[in-house]
Amino acid sequence: MPRFVPCPLCGCTIFRKRKEDCGADVVQCSDCSFLYVNPQPTSEELAKLYSEDYYGERGESVEDSLRYRFPVFRRGVRIIAELSKPGRVLDIGCGAGGFLELAKREGWEAFGVDPSDIAVNFARGKGLNVICGTLQTAGYAPGSFDVVTMWDVLEHLADPRRAIEEAHAVLKIGGFLVVRVPNTDFQLLKALMLERVFRGQPISLQGNLHLNHFSPASLRRLLTSSGFEVRRVEMGVSEDKVHKSRTPLWIKKAFCWMTEVLRKTTSIQLGPTMVQCARKLPNDHKPTPR
Repeated sequence: MPRFVPCPLCGCTIFRKRKEDCGADVVQCSDCSFLYVNPQPTSEELAKLYSEDYYGERGESVEDSLRYRFPVFRRGVRIIAELSKPGRVLDIGCGAGGFLELAKREGWEAFGVDPSDIAVNFARGKGLNVICGTLQTAGYAPGSFDVVTMWDVLEHLADPRRAIEEAHAVLKIGGFLVVRVPNTDFQLLKALMLERVFRGQPISLQGNLHLNHFSPASLRRLLTSSGFEVRRVEMGVSEDKVHKSRTPLWIKKAFCWMTEVLRKTTSIQLGPTMVQCARKLPNDHKPTPR
């Protein structure tokens, strides 16, 4: 049975409903304005979703269903190479191991963790070092990794702050956390334009799957309040082919190019997705308030 939760970022229990989406209520925190789903599925319901239902019944469908994400992983490998020389990298929510496979080819000692039995077995079949479970249950020692990555994972987690804090714990001081999530500022603007201005069909925020809806500001606030310093931001990082969309690829690419120019010349950040790269600060550094 769904349960009501406080704001995942600041803990405030007061909120207002912002949008109904895919059978879920997306609400806005009255204190920090963060958008999240409330009420949320139980931990048992989430575990079932990501262990079985998310990938389907056949192991062969895992890689096929996520093939469109390989350009994201290729870009991800280039990003971490620009942040650090090859070392130990941990991919949280590694799925079938697409990113790990590419990182390993570039000389990284690659590790992964994912709650899906199907995906983990598929990754292990490719010789990858992957644990089935969560970062909390994986048992990695503190300071084990040079880089930790989360590619489109944080929006799915019931407790994103704990996930960031756990990633902080397994990183070496000076190591990097790289997080990719949808940009909710763009998604809300897109919904406003299509639904109210052009009277089109309602735009989904995937509230049935995405429990957290980050803006560039809220993601930065989460990272900086958890002992990180954001060192690099990319907006509009797009796949190389359209996935479940009526929009032609060339339009998506043109829009991403324009939003990147806009980001570099103004403070406006409207790319459909965003990547923030954050460096773990020394232990004596005081995190910024939430």
